[in-house]
Amino acid sequence: MKNILKNRLYMTTMCVDMLSNFGDILFYLALMNYVLILPEPKFAIAIITLSETVPMFTSMFTGYFADKTKQKVNLIIGTLIFRTFTYILVGFVMGFEPALWVVIFVSIMNFMSDIAGQYESGLFTPLSLKIIPSEERERYYGFGQTVRQTLQIVFRSISAFLVAIISYQNLAFINAMTFLIAGVAMILISKQLKNLVGENNVVKNEKDDTKKKSKTTLFKDMKNNFIVAYKELKQDPELFTTIMVAPLLNGMFVVMPPLTLLLISEDANFVIINSQITIALIPIIMTVFGILGSMLSMANVFKKWGLRTFVQVLSILAIFKFLALIFHKIYLVICIYALISVVAMALQPKLNAIFLNAMPEEKLATIVGIVSTYTQIGMVFMTIIFSWLVTFLSSTLIILVFLIIMVLITTYTLFFMKVKGS
Repeated sequence: MKNILKNRLYMTTMCVDMLSNFGDILFYLALMNYVLILPEPKFAIAIITLSETVPMFTSMFTGYFADKTKQKVNLIIGTLIFRTFTYILVGFVMGFEPALWVVIFVSIMNFMSDIAGQYESGLFTPLSLKIIPSEERERYYGFGQTVRQTLQIVFRSISAFLVAIISYQNLAFINAMTFLIAGVAMILISKQLKNLVGENNVVKNEKDDTKKKSKTTLFKDMKNNFIVAYKELKQDPELFTTIMVAPLLNGMFVVMPPLTLLLISEDANFVIINSQITIALIPIIMTVFGILGSMLSMANVFKKWGLRTFVQVLSILAIFKFLALIFHKIYLVICIYALISVVAMALQPKLNAIFLNAMPEEKLATIVGIVSTYTQIGMVFMTIIFSWLVTFLSSTLIILVFLIIMVLITTYTLFFMKVKGS
């Protein structure tokens, strides 16, 4: 812990990230409250949801361009300045009378800011490998994850309070201010970062190199990077099979909350005290126990667990979760939510460390984007399946369908999933 806290570059960059996260949470909450004052909020909500969903599928492209960027530190500062001016403009527009056109404009600006944020993350990914010692990455990621989850609770509470007392226009200006402060902080440490990654020594005359690279098309490059990622992952069978099964597991976990909500709406006894408390309790339980999982990971409690063990435990817990839903056991459902959160958050730092150590640094942001998009496909796919099934099947039959799918996934993880060295 002391080594982490003494790493000034890491702590500064994490604080910058936390500050911009606070701005994002604050403005998203403000925007969701803003649409409620419109006469017809449904269309506005759909627009906002779309603007928040589409960036899920653009990370591979922003990662690609991030990898191609030479002066990464300068561009990180540039994205923060761009996002500052974006929300200053949003602030001025929100000074007009509430209307649908305002929501459309703000959603477009918010979308552009999210894309810039993705690009910024891609730029920072290889830099983080220089800031964090390779042998300590799992502990660092566990620490960062713990801090982020804890602050998420604090940020949401502060944001809810600010939304109630400050105008929507000023909330946009506050969001702009968070990016401005983050940009200033990055400027102050930019020289150290550049020295660390050698950007001060980069030869500026790169015309010949640029001409050579221009002959390679975007999609050809993306294809080559995908092949590189595939080959690197294949060298570690355990990591490869974990990534391959991730979309299915993510998809199964993403349908659990709507299934729980569906049962709450149908069964008056499927609650703890009342429906409102139950709905509020679930994310709180998941966050608190997720923090516990991150802390246990940081303390090396799960050090002897391989990726396969994590995946198997999560798969088995998911089966029990669906069984608890079928039999309408709300207390058991809550307990399994807690256990899943502990295991999932303990897995994340280990998976990140193994994955980042395995990938080539010069193509890291692109590969992270490709894998991130791939692992989220299952979430979209399973959500669509759930939305389709709910129109003509009972809740019990829907849960049974997902239980059967989960049993098949678990069978694979128990008997066919490969381990490192096999």
